[in-house]
Formats: sequence, structure tokens, C-alpha cells
Amino acid sequence: MRSSGLPEPHTPHASAFVPDGSIVQWLHTAKYPPSLAYVACELGLAWLLLASLWNANLPLWASAVLTPLGQSALFFYILHKHLLQLLSYGLGLHHGSGLAATYLMAGVTIAMLLPLCQVFHRYKLAHPAGWARFI
Repeated sequence: MRSSGLPEPHTPHASAFVPDGSIVQWLHTAKYPPSLAYVACELGLAWLLLASLWNANLPLWASAVLTPLGQSALFFYILHKHLLQLLSYGLGLHHGSGLAATYLMAGVTIAMLLPLCQVFHRYKLAHPAGWARFI
């Protein structure tokens, strides 16, 4: 939209938006509804990250965490949503507790689900024609 000269859709922080033709103006993207610039930035960054990690020699600890999570990504996604909700209500953190609590709970969730993801991946390999191939 920016290169075509069309105006950007209304953004909630319109008072902070100053149309001066700078790179900062170009990076000012609207997430909802997604502008073309926002989608291009998100996809471009994701592709750059994927390309940099494709043949990277990661440390052993990083491979030990990222590989099982990548091999059972949908399984992790389904379980982590429910586990985070249970933990937040169980620990009384469901009203928001800040960034530190968010990172702590993300680490705890990964630590709790990593062994389950490894077991699920072994099950998937043992039953290649089973239901698990869809997850």
C-alpha cells in the first residue's frame, strides 16, 4: 500500500504517525487489519530466520530443545495453550503479572512439554500410518 500511494488504514496510534517519507514511516505498519507492509515485514523476517537456521551449526543444548519441538510442533501448540491456562489460574497469574512472569512461565512450559514432545515423536516414528501423522 505504501508504494502504491494509497493511504494506510486508520491505526489506533494515529497521533504518533507522522507522514514525513522516512524509513520510520515505512516501518509503521498496521497489524489489524494487516497492511501489506506488516505482512511483508513478518514474512520477510520469518524467512530470514529460517534461512539462517537451515544449515546453522547450533549448540548441542539448542538442538536438544529445538529439534523435538519442531518435530512435534502441532502437538506442542495444542498442549501449551491448555497448560499455560491451567498454570495461570493455578498460580493466580491470569490477570497479568508482567514480562518476567511471562518469560518464566514460557520456560516452565517448554521444560514440562519437552519430554512429552520427545515421547510423541518416538510414537510417531513407531506408527507412521497411524493417526499421529496428522499432528
